[in-house]
Amino acid sequence: MDRALVDAVAANGGGSAAKELSEFGKHWVPRRWRREGRAANENTPKLRTFDSRGNRRDEVEFHPAYHELMAHSAHAGVHNSTWTAQGRPAGGAAEVVRAAKFYIAPRSRPDICARSP
Repeated sequence: MDRALVDAVAANGGGSAAKELSEFGKHWVPRRWRREGRAANENTPKLRTFDSRGNRRDEVEFHPAYHELMAHSAHAGVHNSTWTAQGRPAGGAAEVVRAAKFYIAPRSRPDICARSP
């Protein structure tokens, strides 16, 4: 448990999300995610501007580990956790809880952030 994080979340109105954040954190602990993070960091994205026939491609290839990490985060709802299904701000401490999740998740991959592949 990260006592400083728990205290910061509680101080900013997210105390009721302690269990949710604890469960979220447990999903990022397994060694698999550390291995995936290492693989993603060691295999940086590659820009492919042309295909084998010389046709313009302009595509960025990411290592499969990168996609696994992003999918894991998206399945946890981090990407849209501050919005309701109707497209309105969730309100309350949604921003605080999301920030805490962005603090927790990168421990497997330090440069993961809120971006789409």
